[in-house]
Formats: sequence, structure tokens, C-alpha cells
Amino acid sequence: MDGLERAGQHADGATLLWEWGSAPTTELAALATALHLADRADDARTLLRQAAGRPTADLTALATALAPPLPGLLLGELAVLRPPTELVRLAGALAGRPDLYDALLAPLLADAGHHRTTLAALRTAGLPTSPAARPRSRWGRRQQTPPPPRSGE
Repeated sequence: MDGLERAGQHADGATLLWEWGSAPTTELAALATALHLADRADDARTLLRQAAGRPTADLTALATALAPPLPGLLLGELAVLRPPTELVRLAGALAGRPDLYDALLAPLLADAGHHRTTLAALRTAGLPTSPAARPRSRWGRRQQTPPPPRSGE
């Protein structure tokens, strides 16, 4: 990509990202990770955006295969690009992965007014519309010692 840009062939770089967007899921995950590690976050985002039209099963596999923070980037793009019915299908597929489900839910909740139809569809499907409760640390689970009894009780 750098070589194409140095040669003034930015359009060819965009075409290459578009073509890579149809790569098999494991290759796409590797390409997105390589772009991210090479400090080409915009290219990684473009690549993941190109993949947004894939079937739900492919998107679920891709979100699972990506290294953080890329799943959140992918799911954020999907929240903007996919219609509510498809987002409900994706949310259902991610329900067993609270980290990924929450990453899909975050952009929906960030602009709840814009995504009210999707949030209503999630509720109708029986899916949560608030992030999963995080387990408290063991320090937070410690029982407080009861206060000493007051004199005269």
C-alpha cells in the first residue's frame, strides 16, 4: 500500500482494499491485523467496511478471528451499515460472546436515538439492550464486617 501511495496510485490502493474485502475470513482477519499493526488504521477500517456485506455467519467468524481492537471497529461499522433485522441476527449469533455483543451494542447505545429501531428489535427478540454486567473483583466481593453493636442493644 505504501508503495502504491508513493507512486501516486492511491486509486489502485483503494481497489486493492476492495478486492481484499472478499478474501476468505481467516485471510481477511490476517490482512486487517497486518494493516493495524503497520499503523494503517484507516486502511484496516476501510477493509473491514468492505466486508460488511458478508453473511451473518461470516461476520461472526470474522469478529471472532480479529485481534482487539479490530472486532469493535468491525462491529461499529456494521452498526452503521446493516439494517435492524440483520443486526438482530448478528446480535443473536454473538450472544454467547459478551465481549463481542457489547462491542456491537456500544455504537447502538452511543446514538440510541438514531438506532431506536434496532434497539427495539433487539428487545423484541429477547436480546439485552444494555452491556453485560462485569464481574466484580474479588476485593469488591469481600463482605463488609458488620458494625459493632451499640451499647445498650
